[in-house]
Amino acid sequence: MNSAHRRWVSGPAAIARERRLTVAAGVVAFGVAVPVVYDSFRIALRRLLAGEYLAALGDLCVVPLAGLLAYGCVVYLLARIGHLARLRAAAYAGAAGPLAGDEPDDDWSLVALVPSYREDPQVVLRTLLSAALQPHPRRSVVLLIDDPIHSGSASASLEETRALPDQVREMLRPMREHYELAVQRFDQRVQAGDLDLAAEARQVADLCLQAADWFEVQSDQDSQRDLASLFFADLTFRLPASKWRGEARRWAEPALGPGVPLSADHLRLAYQELLSVFRVQISSFERKRFANLSHAVNKAMNINAYLALLGGSYRLESGAAGLLLSRCPAADADLVVPDADFVLILDADTIISPDYTQTLIRRFRGAVGERLAVVQSPYSTFPGDRGVLQRVAGAQTDIQYLIHQGLTYYDATYWVGANALVRVAALRELAVREVERGFDIVKFLRDRTLIEDTESTIALVSKGWRLFNHPERLAFSMTPPDFGSLLVQRRRWATGGVQLVPNLLAYLRQRGRITRRLPEGFMRLHYLISLGPVSMALLVTLGASWDKELRTIGLLGVGLVYYAMYARDLHLVGYRGHDILRVIALNLVLIPVNIAGMLSSLWHGISGGKPRFRRTPKIDDRTRVPAGYLLAEFTLLALWSAQVVVSLARGDNMVGAFMLVHAVLIGYAISAFIGYRNSVVDIVAAARGDSGEDPPGERWMGRASTRQPPKS
Repeated sequence: MNSAHRRWVSGPAAIARERRLTVAAGVVAFGVAVPVVYDSFRIALRRLLAGEYLAALGDLCVVPLAGLLAYGCVVYLLARIGHLARLRAAAYAGAAGPLAGDEPDDDWSLVALVPSYREDPQVVLRTLLSAALQPHPRRSVVLLIDDPIHSGSASASLEETRALPDQVREMLRPMREHYELAVQRFDQRVQAGDLDLAAEARQVADLCLQAADWFEVQSDQDSQRDLASLFFADLTFRLPASKWRGEARRWAEPALGPGVPLSADHLRLAYQELLSVFRVQISSFERKRFANLSHAVNKAMNINAYLALLGGSYRLESGAAGLLLSRCPAADADLVVPDADFVLILDADTIISPDYTQTLIRRFRGAVGERLAVVQSPYSTFPGDRGVLQRVAGAQTDIQYLIHQGLTYYDATYWVGANALVRVAALRELAVREVERGFDIVKFLRDRTLIEDTESTIALVSKGWRLFNHPERLAFSMTPPDFGSLLVQRRRWATGGVQLVPNLLAYLRQRGRITRRLPEGFMRLHYLISLGPVSMALLVTLGASWDKELRTIGLLGVGLVYYAMYARDLHLVGYRGHDILRVIALNLVLIPVNIAGMLSSLWHGISGGKPRFRRTPKIDDRTRVPAGYLLAEFTLLALWSAQVVVSLARGDNMVGAFMLVHAVLIGYAISAFIGYRNSVVDIVAAARGDSGEDPPGERWMGRASTRQPPKS
């Protein structure tokens, strides 16, 4: 069953064509970038000889700023080449590629963890069903509810969320019991020696049809008809229904294929596979009920709290601080948490293909998979018609998917976070102990920054583990629908990258040949600095006073090469040609957000504090934009517009045209993505002190921090 869509490039001829195009783009980018460097050094030298030292310094500063922008173009082209190389290798290996083989994965236990904080119960239900219906025999699903347990305003939603595991369990129970009985009767017939292979095959075909019918019925149960619900129904229900109808036709044949006769073993596997779809342990857990578990407000610690319990037995005890979980023998336990070989970590708004687990877990087989810690399918957006902001932000996400696939070619994979299959043994190598509120706390995922997946990636590779992006779109998540919620998401992404650069450099300096890690380091470093520092470079470069049009032409040329390839990739994955202009506009309007994240990283790196975690809002109404960001957007619009006037008045027509394009694009971005009226409303609300549920410190820039707990 292949759930991939928007395949980008397929076939040897197309792959070869795109590779030639990428190489040509790199040559052009190099050709237009060299004059910028040459011109800057030439002018700087002339001014040094003339005694104009400050002016010469300004010219020399152009080189690293322009270099940062060119760095992004080079990384994009290299990632493109890497992805194409992986596709070419897969094409020559055949459809099955390295996944072929019949080794059983049944002995590997798996627990799916779905961390949830004040989420819409219907959104969480979709994720739980998506995880519960993965046909892996030894699996369980745990909903990690992190809502405040004493919040009266959210009590109804919390109770509804708590009821979700029971709802899913009851939904699957009739089919589970039906197939358990079918397996039991089959085993009885085998033991009695009363096995009619042809009749059993017809029985299996009928059971497959019953499974298909069940999935078809479920696909029409959701009363919501929004994009997310429709896509979920197609992926989670209609796709398996089609699969099981195909299986029914196959079992209706007299044999499984040429030279493959029917046997009791084949039949038993078929019965067990049907049963495994509906047999799953599903439960919930709330760490905030227990005083001796971490209460730190972030997703990483919610996951860490449960990971620390794996493989243990616990009894409930009352203490001065409240309810406690204490280790005890299994016979005396109130709570037994089975151990697991793997954890499947899913965001509460992420859904995965029905073959996600079966496909990804095979990557851990054999010698190649022994040191794999994380296998993932970087998430894509839900396909379909959306609002302009969701479509453009979703386009960025879908291009990021391509970049992540290219990073794997250079062994520079980063854990993306929305979905991943993770080896528990690897996480246990990262375990550190800290003291929080007087209790001993174990951490696996790092939480010094808001990008715990990126931080944990560097920790894992430093321990000799590897990460891998599976080259299919098997995971999907909804893009934030308005700029306020998108800002929260992107601000979180931008906070922490710069702070992790020393960690990356320490890893790259580990013993061994540094030349082996140069390509990996080149790609990994850009991933960490691509938001904040590159945004700062773009801002300074656009604000610089250019006295030579050659530099403008050079920067414009590099930018055109980058966005031309970006536009081509957008077209190849199904977007409109003019969406590239909207992507550029969104990049410009996110400059203040990315710079704020970078400055926050630097501040917390110096102070030792932690940034305040804030989840991406998922509400029906619009999320307000902090007034400080709005003022920054209008300041950029005013400055760039003024620079257009000044440049044209000085006769710098190329510079004037260059800045005019950027002024028009950011003006469009404010109008299309934020709204001028909404901007005024949010600024006035912040001035009056009315900022919804935001704390007073967040009305203007939306930042807060907490002190780091002491280490034991």
